[in-house]
Amino acid sequence: LVDRFDLMKVYRARRRGQAITILQSRSTFRLGESGTVVVRVEDRDPKRAADLANAYAEELDRFNREIRMTKGRRTRLFVEQRLKETQQELADAEEALRRYGERHHAVALSSDQLSAVEGGARLFANQAALEVQLGVARQYASESSAEVRRLRVQLDEVNRLIGALPDLGLELARLMRTVKIQEQVFSLLSAQYEEARITEARDVPTVEVLDRADPPERRIWPRRGLLTALGFAISAFAATAWVAWNVRRSRGAHLSDTGGA
Repeated sequence: LVDRFDLMKVYRARRRGQAITILQSRSTFRLGESGTVVVRVEDRDPKRAADLANAYAEELDRFNREIRMTKGRRTRLFVEQRLKETQQELADAEEALRRYGERHHAVALSSDQLSAVEGGARLFANQAALEVQLGVARQYASESSAEVRRLRVQLDEVNRLIGALPDLGLELARLMRTVKIQEQVFSLLSAQYEEARITEARDVPTVEVLDRADPPERRIWPRRGLLTALGFAISAFAATAWVAWNVRRSRGAHLSDTGGA
């Protein structure tokens, strides 16, 4: 706002920090019971006072959009790269399974083996999704933040469950599990990618202005009524003092004349 309205010149400030301090002293923000924020700005120029009050809401909205868009863009780029890698890994796994079937004329897995494969695939998919979420969170939050700690706990639990999976021991089962895993991971990452794209492209105002500021019709300081009353009081006091001084001087001159006679 200081740069936008050239307040260093308006406030005759030598440094931007000084102008910021002056603007802060002339700006008040009050939170209402319904969650609304009332912004009030004092300035010598009525129009500039209204423009500054409105600009606070505009700058807050711009800041919120930039933060949200930046986070959405980081998420989209991160997931997009991981999605490309998973797509290639899925293609490689499907090709390996196809070659194995052609060489060995493989038979289908039993229901128990198939269930274990699908359960493992879901766990590995959750592991990949959590790793993506944790990687994105670490770009804007510290390791001690609540979000990073929560994701780490969830990832540790998934890793523990993966470590307890039974070893199928068959090459066919391993190949099918790899395909299932990559399919699950690709599905989850695709959903995350679409969500990140929507978040990045979203253009919804973050601040709703209920009542825009208009230039005030009268000044709040100095108050004309108060100045008029104060001027009257000062004038009355000065007039009384002047009359008293004249009376005293007249009496002094009269006594002096009487003594001479």
